[in-house]
Amino acid sequence: MTRDFEQRLQNEFEFMRNKNEQVRHYNFSGKRELMEAVGFDTEIKYSRYEIYGCECGDGWYETIRGLCLDITAAYDEKGLEIDVVPVLIKEKFGEFRFYFDIGSSDMKNTVKELADKYRKLSKSVCAYCGGVGYVHKELYWVIPLCDGCYSKHIEGGPERLLRTKDMEK
Repeated sequence: MTRDFEQRLQNEFEFMRNKNEQVRHYNFSGKRELMEAVGFDTEIKYSRYEIYGCECGDGWYETIRGLCLDITAAYDEKGLEIDVVPVLIKEKFGEFRFYFDIGSSDMKNTVKELADKYRKLSKSVCAYCGGVGYVHKELYWVIPLCDGCYSKHIEGGPERLLRTKDMEK
């Protein structure tokens, strides 16, 4: 997901804010010495969300936003402060996945159910543009695409995999 869409989510939903934003500017690849050289605490285990952000196409922005709105509403309904911490947000087998940690055991099942609802919904949303799509399993990458984005993907050849910027050309 492009930085602009991630920033919108983080501005609207405090629990989506990346607490370790500066870590995303580096590719550590397990290089402890590099992390120490730039001043990061190597005792902290950074989540993939903190390092890479949302690992999916821009087309799922509204899907993720819908999940965040529902999580916020569920917590408001119970009168609780949101204690959801995103750990990994990505596409897997043509579906949106939202992995999280949570402090409140009371809300764990609710958040799981909401994440599952949006996982199922994502299969009919184009991962590139957000239009109506369906999962294409014949491509190198299993992903939901609308007819227009599918055509652009095919025209670009097999080397064009999940590059949202390329789809705009």
